Amino acid sequence: MQAEAKVLRGPHEDLEMYLEAVDQLKSVNQFFTRNPKFKTTDQALSRVNNLLSKAISKLEDEFKQILTSYRLVTQMLFWIVLTLFVNCYLPY
Repeated sequence: MQAEAKVLRGPHEDLEMYLEAVDQLKSVNQFFTRNPKFKTTDQALSRVNNLLSKAISKLEDEFKQILTSYRLVTQMLFWIVLTLFVNCYLPY
């Protein structure tokens, strides 16, 4: 399953392809949910739901990493601006 490989790689490489893979998994989930007569339905649904859970977890991790990196940049900019302000505008 190509979607599985994309999900396991995570969203950091190619977010658009990652989200397409998640959409594919959602479609598979809907198909098997609507067609319970297939013998592999329980196994397939379990596998797809497990992959969707991993996909959500990987998106959460990526989001946390992005927030952390922006927070660090924001903190550095704050201290730079504060230092410039103190050095330029406050009397000694």
